[in-house]
Amino acid sequence: GERDPAAGAPSQPLRTPALREGQRSQPESKGRASNHAVRLRQTLSIPRDSLREMVTGWSWLVFPIVLALAATNEDLLLTMANGTPVLPSTDRVIGTFRGPLNAVLVFIVLFAGELVWRERDANIQSLSDAAPVPDWVPFAGKLLGLWIVIAALHALLILSGVIVQVRLGWYDFDPALYVRIMLGLQLIAPLAFALLALSVHVLVNHKHVGHVVVLLLAIAVPTLTAQFGIEHPLLIYGSTPAWDYSPISSFGPFLGPVLWFELYWAAWTLLLAIVARLFWVRGVDLRLRERVRVARRRFTGAAAGGFAATAALVLAVGGFIFYNTNVLNAYRISAELVERRAEYERRYRRYAKAPQPEMTSARLHVELYPDRAEADVRGAYHLVNRTAGPIDAVHLAMPSETETREIVFNRPAGATHVDDDLGHRVYTLEQPLQPGDSLEVSWQVRYDPRGFPATGISTDVVSNGSFIQMHGWMPALGYQSRLELTEPEQRRRHGLPERPDVASLGDVEARNDATGMERFDVEVIVGTTAGQTAVATGELRRAWTENGRNYFHYATAAPIGPGYAIFSADYAVSRSRAANVDIEVVHHPEHARHVPRLIRGMEVSLEQYTKRFGEYPYKVLRMVEYPGPGAGLHAASATIWYQEMFSLFDVARNRRQVDMPFAITAHEAAHQFQVAPARVEGRALLSESFAWYAAMGVVEQELGAEHLQRFLGFMREAYLAPRPRADVPQLRASDWFLGYRKGPFAMYALREYVGQEKVDLAWRRLFDRYRSHQPPFATSLDLYREFQAVTPESLQYLLHDLFEKNTFWELETEHATAQQSGDGTWRVTLDVQVRKVVVDEEGVETEAPMDDQVQIGVFGEDGTPLYLQMHRVRPGKQTVIVTVPGRPVRAGIDPNHLLIDMTMDDNAKRVEVGSTSSTSLGRRSADLAGHIPGPVVRVTVDEKADTCNTQIWIAQSDGTEPPCALTDGTRDASPRWSQDGCHLAFIID
Repeated sequence: GERDPAAGAPSQPLRTPALREGQRSQPESKGRASNHAVRLRQTLSIPRDSLREMVTGWSWLVFPIVLALAATNEDLLLTMANGTPVLPSTDRVIGTFRGPLNAVLVFIVLFAGELVWRERDANIQSLSDAAPVPDWVPFAGKLLGLWIVIAALHALLILSGVIVQVRLGWYDFDPALYVRIMLGLQLIAPLAFALLALSVHVLVNHKHVGHVVVLLLAIAVPTLTAQFGIEHPLLIYGSTPAWDYSPISSFGPFLGPVLWFELYWAAWTLLLAIVARLFWVRGVDLRLRERVRVARRRFTGAAAGGFAATAALVLAVGGFIFYNTNVLNAYRISAELVERRAEYERRYRRYAKAPQPEMTSARLHVELYPDRAEADVRGAYHLVNRTAGPIDAVHLAMPSETETREIVFNRPAGATHVDDDLGHRVYTLEQPLQPGDSLEVSWQVRYDPRGFPATGISTDVVSNGSFIQMHGWMPALGYQSRLELTEPEQRRRHGLPERPDVASLGDVEARNDATGMERFDVEVIVGTTAGQTAVATGELRRAWTENGRNYFHYATAAPIGPGYAIFSADYAVSRSRAANVDIEVVHHPEHARHVPRLIRGMEVSLEQYTKRFGEYPYKVLRMVEYPGPGAGLHAASATIWYQEMFSLFDVARNRRQVDMPFAITAHEAAHQFQVAPARVEGRALLSESFAWYAAMGVVEQELGAEHLQRFLGFMREAYLAPRPRADVPQLRASDWFLGYRKGPFAMYALREYVGQEKVDLAWRRLFDRYRSHQPPFATSLDLYREFQAVTPESLQYLLHDLFEKNTFWELETEHATAQQSGDGTWRVTLDVQVRKVVVDEEGVETEAPMDDQVQIGVFGEDGTPLYLQMHRVRPGKQTVIVTVPGRPVRAGIDPNHLLIDMTMDDNAKRVEVGSTSSTSLGRRSADLAGHIPGPVVRVTVDEKADTCNTQIWIAQSDGTEPPCALTDGTRDASPRWSQDGCHLAFIID
């Protein structure tokens, strides 16, 4: 057999026994076959020994055990970031394996080093290296063993996924999908990485340094390359296009590009492995000079041929990828993209105030070809000059996602400036467009992606599940301020003037800016492949088949905003009707679980919102599912589209017992009733805050008050996350927390204080006032004025605290005790600590004066309110005494968390029965000046009159005498002793 030169020469030459007389030599081919069989057995024996060592070694068995435990933790893996659980469909279970798969890579790093160094760690390398085997046999054997372990770990993840599905009662397994992803697409990279790890360990020839080098290649190099502006995926090891699997669109356009990149990196790794084979260590001489000498001797014709073939593969595959990413598609690094936006602003910002006609209607004819991912769109805009002067030029922003074929005006006009690189054209009219006059612009664009880009593979048109947001496909009118840089440092670096992220609340110019906020009628005809349903905005007027293709004609009953989309897939459609509006849910046929919830959510929302806020302007309200890895929703005019994970929310497993699909549907439906907010500070209050406030009423009406409280508990969880209190007032709300959480609670608190009818009236007045969607647009100040108009004078301070200032209440119940009276009622005593602070944008806290109405609540065994009334409180410690008809269990101040309190777990306490807090006992004696605790206010409920009576009482601190009344009024409150204890001041309301 072969013998490696590095193994050293034997002391005695190996001799072949002489053939006996009459014995014939074996045929040469048979000898070669026998030799190959021997090499195969030798190669297979190495992974067998490695696996045996792993199975018998407890340290290595720990990893698959921990991996399996992690992969079967459904609460960890099958729960979204906000704590909402999802159903364990096969694609979703596989999607949760990102963490375990990263752990497999760590295992590869460690186990590769153990395999390479096993013999040397055991100090038996002299024996093993002297074996009469080629040097490639141990390398290939160790690699095969590592590959078998990796495949076994992936199979273990599959088994763990099935276990999770069974435990959660999901039996609709998809074995083929498990195999295609976990033993196919997701297995390629770990196998190549294993070859890389082995090769690095061989070349470095130091166990621990090898671990570090492999980890650097896997983790640090991608980060470091980005720091030096190296972004092309051909230059960053292991980079592949981001991909996703969808039950609707399968792998979409991702599979081909991903496999090309996987082949590219596998070829590079194989090239490194060929080099590592040349430097494979045999014997005890580990000097670099000796290793280089041996490598040269091993670099035979066969080795050179393999190296050349692999290098050719790298160049061929890399060249093909480069042709797609840099020739067929434009490749630009991040800095170049930022520079293009800056250049767009430098060149065309001067046209921002140029008068432009307004679009009043749009007609589209869209031909989708899902089987080849192409589309043709023809459209026409009807434009009207609504300015006070003539318009001599029309500015058009060209779409970035499509190729513009033609732009035609119905009156003489010429292109005087064409910059398709930055996407801006200027067409000068031969005769200026006079005020009130109109014109029509016809255009045609084509969507025909060529090859694949380096990043951001388009999924607009796919074989099933096309989703096109039309604003990226069509020409837009005027200068596009949305393309400007907003980050201050970027603007400074590119020489652009400072500008706020959001225009100030008092910016009159921004309030009148209608760019991107036009309202227009839309008529769309969509053609798609047979077997698919196309969906557009508006009501379906007609559907027909022509030349083997399906066609659908949609039209809106009222003007809509620019954010609309077109869909095409093998859809199922569920229908209903409420408030004279057609209701539709267009969904993947296998995602029908929550459809009744979504329909019911739209039914109740339309019925309630039309009564609360005004007429719904369209004839249809439609929800449409589209492919996507998340669970996001977006509300456009008459249409709500949602990603497919939203269909997998697991309501039954939700620990909060909240029907999230229903509540979110009510939230999105509420956007149909909001005003068009100006692009200034506070717009989040008019959109997201309003939508959640409105949805609270729908949840309460349909699911009950208890369900609403559970839902509010979920919403309040955002307060529990560490967060500074420094912020702008709610009237200037722009970020997520203020818009989605604090704002809705401010409105809910106002509702509980003044009544839902008054808050809804304020919204209805605002809605009626700005129904036309014409500038000037509504701001939070307009809403605030409506709130002021419906709020009693006694509660105007609350409006100020909730909206004008960034106010926080610190409300704590220190003790809660109760004693049963002779008549069977219970006397509950609460010792509370109260404080109110205002925090500015810099975090400076200022204690605010306080004479506020705050809810006091006492609850029975099952949480039933025994007492829930408003009390006036002032800063500091004070005692409140109330009488309730039943045995109290919990009691506190602001128990329903109506006011903004960052610490919510101390508002209420469990009631201690049979004892009285010493702080509830007042003492009146001149010789105790400076040590007198405050007197107490006794509250009694007059159920017939539906009111509360308050009197001031006093009692001896030692309890030797029964409490007695100091006043006989019915509205006596807020008592205070004088410093000498001889006088008592109180308020008579």
